[in-house]
Amino acid sequence: VLGTTGEASLMSLAERQTVLDVVVEEVKGIIPILVGTGGINPTDVKAMTQQAIDSGCDANLVVTPPYIKPPQRGLISHFLSFAEMGLP
Repeated sequence: VLGTTGEASLMSLAERQTVLDVVVEEVKGIIPILVGTGGINPTDVKAMTQQAIDSGCDANLVVTPPYIKPPQRGLISHFLSFAEMGLP
């Protein structure tokens, strides 16, 4: 849910929480919940990833930041910082 296409990139954290609440209530334990937490701002990505953890999601999808071209070491740092949060 809340992947990289559609309205997810325009939703506030509160709106995202509403979606996550419904999804977790309806399918938790039935199918794994994979939530998109990617974005251009690392602070926002961290907040969305923590929200997914707190909501009980099973995994997240962090993508390469759109519209910018960081160096390889920046990408490695980007992905490692979110992997360390503990959500696969």
